Amino acid sequence: MLAEVATFVTPNTFERGRYCLKKQFWADFDPGFPYFNPRSRQAAVNRGLELKLWKPHQQLRGLVQGLPPGMEGLQAFTKTHFGNR
Repeated sequence: MLAEVATFVTPNTFERGRYCLKKQFWADFDPGFPYFNPRSRQAAVNRGLELKLWKPHQQLRGLVQGLPPGMEGLQAFTKTHFGNR
């Protein structure tokens, strides 16, 4: 499974070996994935930005659909108090 979504970058004198996400899967990259440690999260974000394969706005895609059922009151509250930012 891992070989389908990532390629292994062999270690060198200064870096450990690592897996790098294949180009076609960067759109699904989620820096909020709970098993990232801070260093690996930042390294992945930097790699995605350097390769121009990931942009921060991509992580907001899932939020566009709105709140789950029963949360409409919260949505109305935020619009009233914070506007449509």
